[in-house]
Amino acid sequence: MILASALAAGLGLLVAAVGHGTGSPVVTMFVAIVAGVSLGSCTGIRDDVTPGRSGVRALFEPASMSAVQSVILTLAVALSRCVALPPPSLWIILFLATFSGALMGRILSTLCGSVAAAVLWLPLLLVPQVIFGGLLFPFYPTQPFAVDARSGKVEVMPPALAPRTAISWPLQIGGGLVVSRWALEAYAALVYERDLANPAALREATAVNAAVPVLFGDDIAHPLWLHVRARSLGEPTTVPRLRGGSAYYLVVLLVFAGVEAAALLAIRQSREPRSAA
Repeated sequence: MILASALAAGLGLLVAAVGHGTGSPVVTMFVAIVAGVSLGSCTGIRDDVTPGRSGVRALFEPASMSAVQSVILTLAVALSRCVALPPPSLWIILFLATFSGALMGRILSTLCGSVAAAVLWLPLLLVPQVIFGGLLFPFYPTQPFAVDARSGKVEVMPPALAPRTAISWPLQIGGGLVVSRWALEAYAALVYERDLANPAALREATAVNAAVPVLFGDDIAHPLWLHVRARSLGEPTTVPRLRGGSAYYLVVLLVFAGVEAAALLAIRQSREPRSAA
């Protein structure tokens, strides 16, 4: 636990540095999510096929370790000062991502039967978390916009420069199978559903809209753009109440953890030595 916490603290410093350096809440959260999944996967690897070790303990150990690691990462994100989402919401997302990573690592070590073999296969779990995480390319169409810091005017990215949507089925399937993508969009959904009368919440929602289109994007992007545009022009406007679908995303993250937990218990039971009749 001490080593796992030290690793989390080291990556937490990196997350905070990214936040200070980029000022981007999306990039900061993406780095924190990938760090959580990576931490969970690495610290979850161990010789787990031990006769007599109960299935409850096999789940409790990665859960408790993930809880501590996600607290450290949450503090790092808060210290970055570019993410305005409340720490409890951040912790839920980072815990579910880290716990899923820990279960993936535990499943891998159980299948491989040794730590050395599991480490060799670990990149196959972690690299897709970056590629399909939703930051390199969007999974749904988006029209990014931002507010110019000097003029205060809304600038919309021309369609020709907007990032191309991943429409091929291999990329869509890949995005559906990685927890980092769902965790990042869960963060965006929670950002959209905040009270946008709060200037910090509105700034974060605008920044997120420029990089993370979510499953309910059509119900979010247009009213958010109309509100921000009206504010920039000094026109009367009503603060929109956006539906980001955060409950949907949190359920998906819970399903990830549940399926992995069930798979781990099933694999453990199939590999444990059976007593002679």
